[in-house]
Amino acid sequence: MPGVGKKYNAPLLVIHRADLQRILLNRAQSLGVKIHTSSPISTISSDFSPSIRLSSGEWIHADLIIAADGIKSFVRQEIARKNGVKDETVSTGDAAYRVVIDEERMRGDPKIRELLRGKTGVRWMGPGGHIMAYPLRSHKLYNMVLIHPIRPHQIDTESWTSPGTKAEMLKTYFGWNSTVKQLLSYVPDDGEIMEWTLNSHAPLKSWHEGRFVLIGDACHPMLPYVAQGAANAIEDAGVLTVALSLIQSADKIEDALKVYETIRKERGEAIQASARDTQRILHLKDGKEQEERDRRIRESTIAARGGEKKGNPDLWADLRWQEFMWGVDVMKDVVERWSELISGPSSSSPSIRIQAT
Repeated sequence: MPGVGKKYNAPLLVIHRADLQRILLNRAQSLGVKIHTSSPISTISSDFSPSIRLSSGEWIHADLIIAADGIKSFVRQEIARKNGVKDETVSTGDAAYRVVIDEERMRGDPKIRELLRGKTGVRWMGPGGHIMAYPLRSHKLYNMVLIHPIRPHQIDTESWTSPGTKAEMLKTYFGWNSTVKQLLSYVPDDGEIMEWTLNSHAPLKSWHEGRFVLIGDACHPMLPYVAQGAANAIEDAGVLTVALSLIQSADKIEDALKVYETIRKERGEAIQASARDTQRILHLKDGKEQEERDRRIRESTIAARGGEKKGNPDLWADLRWQEFMWGVDVMKDVVERWSELISGPSSSSPSIRIQAT
């Protein structure tokens, strides 16, 4: 998407998740944050005052508990239960492989080397799935996420990931583009191939209860079809940080949580819904509907080069969607709307819907 970085005054970035985690960890430790590993939560306070009990039996008390514990969030389940809702995982019918290929294995292949050296993410759409690929770590690695229909024996809502096999992956993408098959041939036979099922949750009534608040996939599990999971988690953190910085004492924490939810819930859940809509568009089987989708993508992409906002089935190339996603400053919104939001009624009923058509 040439010109997007200049238009929105920020580049599109990709990063290895381990590198992002390392950056965040180092920064947290530099600020004196104490990190306790192997400390699962067994209980939270029944009245949602900010206290949790670890499986060791130790109770931890704070001014606020921020639950960033992902799609299997324990705190999310407790908030849903408090609101009389059974928090159930919903399968999308899809699973995904993730592989990272070392540049050294592909160095002698001119066609693949061009992909590796470029500054472009590449996406392949096919019947029942799609693939997203891009270089990482100064073009030393090539990351691929390969989404495909789930296999009947594969449905497992308990595990995070499971090891995949190269043979199964090659079988799944046997009829795909020759470049895809060539890339997959460079995956080591004994290399790490991770596979996981793609699941979601219905939206919650609220993202906070008492002195507990959810952020990231704990409150809006993002499917990878629009690649906005990490970005939205960072938006959550930014908005919550600014909101908390604007209060003068701990007894005003509820004001900060109200503002955080008002700024983020409607927007986050609209993006969450758009991902599910995009799944259908990207995964059309070969036929008339797929041909019509491809025609509209071509026409809309050409029109966009002239600034025409013609609806594009591919949301990444849709100018209206780009403006919704990137033409905002959510942290600035907190500052500018603070007085209005803490004094007026808070609405958490989503009215935004960005849909792939």
